Amino acid sequence: MGSLEAREEGRGPLVRVTTPTEGDRSVRSVRGETVLDLCTREGILLDAPCGGRGSCGRCRVEASGSLSDPDEAERGLGLEGEARLACRCRILGEARVVLPDPSLEGTSKLGED
Repeated sequence: MGSLEAREEGRGPLVRVTTPTEGDRSVRSVRGETVLDLCTREGILLDAPCGGRGSCGRCRVEASGSLSDPDEAERGLGLEGEARLACRCRILGEARVVLPDPSLEGTSKLGED
């Protein structure tokens, strides 16, 4: 089943995404997709200049719930608590993701509608 089909049928994991500009929004994910892929699909742009290799740390978010364990790239950056890289963190079930305010953090750019 493709990602579009899973979303349309409402079977994917529910993810609550909080952005500084839009507040809370619940969206359906595809099990195993990265937080960065989910945000991109939903029109929430994050700065990821390394192309998702996990080397720059610019796509940092706060994430909790049913997620993949931090991988070597995330551990190598010394992330603590719920800090994760959106390009490396995979959604396995229901989750919550909080994006930083780019005016405060300088680490993300959110798309404006």
